[in-house]
Amino acid sequence: MKKYFKSNRKEFIIYLIAATITSLLTAGMGFLYSGLTSTALGDDFQKFILMAIFAVIYLLFDAYFDYVPRATKSVLVNSVMNSMRMDLTTHYLKKDLYSLNQEDPSVRTNRLVNDLDVIENEYLRPILSIIQTSFLFIFSLMGAFYLQGMLTIIMLVICFVPFLAPLINQKILSSNKKDYQEAKKSYLGVFESFSRNISTVVITNSQKVFNRMLGKSSQDMKDSNDEFKKQESKTIAISYGLSNIVYSGTWIIGGVFVFNKQLTVPGLIAMTILMNTVAGPIQYLSELVTDLSSSKEVVKDYFDTIKDDPIDRGKKINSFSEEIIKLDLDNVNYSVKGKELFDKLNCEFDKNKKYAIKGESGAGKSTLLQILMGIIRPDKGSVKVNGLNLQEVNSYDYYDHIAYVPQKTAIFPASIAENVTMFGPVDAEKVKICLEKAGLSKLISGFEAGIETKLTAETKLSGGEERRLDIARALYRDANVLIFDEPTSGLDSINENLISEAIGKIENKIIIVVTHSNSKEFLGNFDQILKLENGKLNI
Repeated sequence: MKKYFKSNRKEFIIYLIAATITSLLTAGMGFLYSGLTSTALGDDFQKFILMAIFAVIYLLFDAYFDYVPRATKSVLVNSVMNSMRMDLTTHYLKKDLYSLNQEDPSVRTNRLVNDLDVIENEYLRPILSIIQTSFLFIFSLMGAFYLQGMLTIIMLVICFVPFLAPLINQKILSSNKKDYQEAKKSYLGVFESFSRNISTVVITNSQKVFNRMLGKSSQDMKDSNDEFKKQESKTIAISYGLSNIVYSGTWIIGGVFVFNKQLTVPGLIAMTILMNTVAGPIQYLSELVTDLSSSKEVVKDYFDTIKDDPIDRGKKINSFSEEIIKLDLDNVNYSVKGKELFDKLNCEFDKNKKYAIKGESGAGKSTLLQILMGIIRPDKGSVKVNGLNLQEVNSYDYYDHIAYVPQKTAIFPASIAENVTMFGPVDAEKVKICLEKAGLSKLISGFEAGIETKLTAETKLSGGEERRLDIARALYRDANVLIFDEPTSGLDSINENLISEAIGKIENKIIIVVTHSNSKEFLGNFDQILKLENGKLNI
């Protein structure tokens, strides 16, 4: 967390100044009421009126500075949380695809939605509150010692009793909180699965089944939260009860000091207020420690997540900037759930050649493409790019040279141009040329805004148009290697011919296409048609 306070130094310093002034004003309330009491008991009415006017002005300042630290704390918290969200996003953007592929997407959503919420409200805010509360405790304690040192020591010992409750329950609270977060994550995963596949659920008339699954998951989350809140409430209740004893004790023990002429009545009033601002912070600190204790595991998990992944430590990672002229599969073995998919698979893919890969469903065609892109790592053997082992090449340098057209096109709610450039710099002329090569020139001319047309529900593209937009996206990147996964799947013959024509026009690249198509016109674009069967690639 120190890193985030340093990166938001200005906001942190402003908050510290505001918290310091506020704490001084609050601690000074004891002396203010002591002064009012002294002048009220005296004979000088004019002095009392002046003291009363000063008290009103003081209270106005105190009210204003009750607002200032709240506002500055919110600014600081929002700045820190923005930094943390950006770090989490950067972590996932930099993480290698192989590792990302091993993680359920719901885990990432849970970290962003749930874990960061816990960090903000049960870790970061309590830390900042502890800072202000500590200032108030120190200033109030200094004032109390100034008035009556022995009484302060006695009350201080009693005051620390409420602080023990959350420390005793720290492990229980931390464990309960982690259980609740796990239950919440599980529910989110079930709901995401249901939401993503809701059409299938409805069509197969499986609503009751999913309703039961969601109900059970929701009940588990409720039970976990009930248990956590129960333990938390016990801790706070114990602290509250002990703190009430402290408040009463100040009057009782302080009364003894007044009786023995060791403290005046105005001094007792001041001491009572000061000890309340000592005991109050201690009680509040115990509640804050409860929050910190319960959120500790979540915070640790988050910071462990955003650390640099040690997966490739010890391996030499080479930067890569040259043009890709050759991709090789070198004795690649790969198994899924104990079933061997590829057995010493070998193949060469060269520049300025087009390769079609055919095979039965389940033969591993899409898996093969993922191995070529480094999303999946082979059990044995390697993928070589210009003779270098792909696992020893910086993956993001490698991705600069390849373009991938998946079975399902990713369409973003933005302009056609932004979808083609993936929100990078827009060269309007180049965008139009790429769209034309992909067979979308007629579509664009049909929109009044042209390439600036926003893709929405009203301007939704057809399946064939989406696939050709993906081709335009690949062409715009001017990548050395273009990889297509079933580009004509589910399309009619007209769209298949348009895509065939677009692929046929691409030159001086390595083109690798997985396809089920038997169209002679489509297959006529390729230099080699490879058959994937029995874990081998055959011509």
